[in-house]
Amino acid sequence: MDRLTLDWDSPYLVQLHVMTDALLAIGRGKFITGMTDWHPGGDAIASFRDPQNLAIDMIEHLDEVKALLRRLEPDTFKIYDLFYDKLRAAGQPISSWVPLVCDGKFYIPSNDFACMISKRLFDEVFLPGIVNECRFLDRSLYHVDGPGALRHLDSLLAIPELDAIQWVFGAGREGFGRWIEVYKRCQAAGKAIQVNCTFAELNLIMETLDPHGVYLAMDGVPSREAALDMLKKLEHWALER
Repeated sequence: MDRLTLDWDSPYLVQLHVMTDALLAIGRGKFITGMTDWHPGGDAIASFRDPQNLAIDMIEHLDEVKALLRRLEPDTFKIYDLFYDKLRAAGQPISSWVPLVCDGKFYIPSNDFACMISKRLFDEVFLPGIVNECRFLDRSLYHVDGPGALRHLDSLLAIPELDAIQWVFGAGREGFGRWIEVYKRCQAAGKAIQVNCTFAELNLIMETLDPHGVYLAMDGVPSREAALDMLKKLEHWALER
């Protein structure tokens, strides 16, 4: 474990610098260049070990799993700061694969491996690192990936430094109406929410949720006229509540 180090001269990391620098150069005054998708913590060690092997490790080598997570955490923050400084020095806000922007340290913590383990193991092994990540960041939007991850929602909602929840229900489970209670739980805990929805679901959303802290990730609008009408409805919704 002590010999495990991040290769700062890795050709992959070098290429990320090249790509980011190129995008900053050609995008100056035209578009925002985002932070790349790092996936630290549980997702990183699942990549190292393969999720099936890591599932066995959670039974047979729990102390080593914890030690590996602790070993990765400092480099996670170093590499984030390296690219944060690069983007901010170029006059850019911070964004990533979620199209939100922030002048401070913003990122999308996640642990897609969490759907494979119990709440007890998640709380014991992975939650401390997620808390540290949220404390490191100025703004955080946690990526809850699929129904199997919902067992961990209450643990995540209890993190004071976590700002928002992105609930991704997955293919075949679409429909805002199916997940209203999930969104309401998040709002009741004082968290902002990303709502993945369709234009047709807008009225139901406005009927059931508080507008404050809602980010609508909408899958298309049928026309310019419909978009202008939607904006009026959303403004009325916000003022009414």
